[in-house]
Amino acid sequence: MKLKFWIAIFITSLLFLSCEENDVKSINLKNAIFKAEGNNPSWKLEIDSNNGIHFYSNSKLGKIITPSSKNIEIMDVAATSYHAETESATIKVEIFRKQCINSKNHSETKYEVRIQAKKNDDLDFISFIGCGEYIVESNFSGD
Repeated sequence: MKLKFWIAIFITSLLFLSCEENDVKSINLKNAIFKAEGNNPSWKLEIDSNNGIHFYSNSKLGKIITPSSKNIEIMDVAATSYHAETESATIKVEIFRKQCINSKNHSETKYEVRIQAKKNDDLDFISFIGCGEYIVESNFSGD
């Protein structure tokens, strides 16, 4: 009986470890104005036309969805910042107009994305870095 239990645990562990990090939920918002993704851990982000943030990651954060966020232009470094808090999480997104090479597929984008997020009961933020593109050019894209 004990042997069957340990074999089951071993097989489950192997299945869990073999899961790809890029299995983050695909986001396809109809009103998305910006999309980004990154690795280690795998994550995806979309910002909608109401500045709502949709963030999914393979980290302990899972998903963070906000209906809207505060949008601030950072003139000194050609960047845009979004900040939002919900009942359960806080997320800060910075979009820099800077060439970015995606480490997973080696594609090039015009924007580097830095995200800091945490569940509200956590003390520390988790940082994410990746690349992104505006879907529709807007006043916030820095063009």
